[in-house]
Amino acid sequence: MLGKIYRWAQVFSLDIVLGACIMAWFLGEILFVSVNYYVLSALGICIWIIYTIDHMFDAQRTIYPVLSKRHRVHQTYSGILGVIIGVLIILGLVVIVPNLSYRVLLYGSILLVFVLIYLLLIRFGSYFVKEIFAALLYTLGILAGPLGDYTESLLSVHYLIIFQVFLIAFLNLLIFSVYEYEMDLSHNFKGLVTHIGVKKSKIIIYSTYIIFIINQFYTWFFYREMELFFLLITFFIMASILFVILYFQKHFQKGAWYRLIGDAVFLLPIWYLFYGK
Repeated sequence: MLGKIYRWAQVFSLDIVLGACIMAWFLGEILFVSVNYYVLSALGICIWIIYTIDHMFDAQRTIYPVLSKRHRVHQTYSGILGVIIGVLIILGLVVIVPNLSYRVLLYGSILLVFVLIYLLLIRFGSYFVKEIFAALLYTLGILAGPLGDYTESLLSVHYLIIFQVFLIAFLNLLIFSVYEYEMDLSHNFKGLVTHIGVKKSKIIIYSTYIIFIINQFYTWFFYREMELFFLLITFFIMASILFVILYFQKHFQKGAWYRLIGDAVFLLPIWYLFYGK
């Protein structure tokens, strides 16, 4: 029963929304900033709308019937989803926006410009930047709340941590695209992997993981604090799970376990928030 509920949550990207909120809360703890519920609500709504519109764009471009359950749902119920998006936007403007700080609103407005650029690029065919731009937007999005209320200058260690978050998000998106390469080709879903092929994409994934590990060693070597150790271990587990998913592709392909586990890695920081501090 719980498995079915979670899989339906995946169809509507609700697991991604939850993971993004946990990551924002997580980064807030690192910066010693309290991320309130209005900020998390705004982030959740924005993430859901971006992912939903992205899936609706993909579903419109494909040949019916769609193989992916996610895209079938977004193709069939596009009208209802459009209404829900409109209601959430109005709700956000009326209830949430007035309760956000000026700095969060400013940061969010700048981020909104990049989101619109991303959607326009995807809409008009610049697919080769999809995974990179999406990972960047995800990283900046979960930073909107913590950085918006952070009044001090960021330290070098903060930038290293933020870069690790970006690398994990990029690994997640690129590995999913490798798994869905054949389906994406058959349905004309374009991205970096369909542009350069699976072989070159795997080289990029391996290189990204190596860069991630080097970044972790560098961070620990120069900033040896126990609290940072728990943080780095959390990130290491997240990235390594994604790497294992790619390495054992045949095992995780069945039942789309790669997506179930791959998106669930962003829920792991909840462990740090309760036990790592």
